[in-house]
Amino acid sequence: TRRGVCQAYSELFCYMAEAVGLTADVITGKTKNSKGEVSEDKHAWVFVYTHAYDGILVDPTWGAGSVDGSRFVKSNDNSRWFNISPYWMIFSHFPDKEHWAKLDIKITEDQFKNLPYLLPEKGINGKDALFEGISKIQ
Repeated sequence: TRRGVCQAYSELFCYMAEAVGLTADVITGKTKNSKGEVSEDKHAWVFVYTHAYDGILVDPTWGAGSVDGSRFVKSNDNSRWFNISPYWMIFSHFPDKEHWAKLDIKITEDQFKNLPYLLPEKGINGKDALFEGISKIQ
């Protein structure tokens, strides 16, 4: 039907990754909107393995675009949500299972809720941005 939400986008991405010999898993969790509000609805994104436990984070849904009211708006830059540093991802995505955060520090759900909503920025280290964000909420 060419229709789907984040779960369908993520599953399709995994099928396509596996078709070219990659292994990928769907991750579920909570997200924030641009106002910093945590969604009550679950969201899905993807982890693509590059080595045994290493890999990259991808959000094919957010990369495709966004919804404005009831209208889909296609993204002009879908690379923003491909190969995202875990340190940038935690500003907007909080996985249900801690190991999917892929961080070397633990971030609690309360800390996630209090972090500002920030988009990944090229050329800026996400780890620095995360530690600066954490220091502001402590």
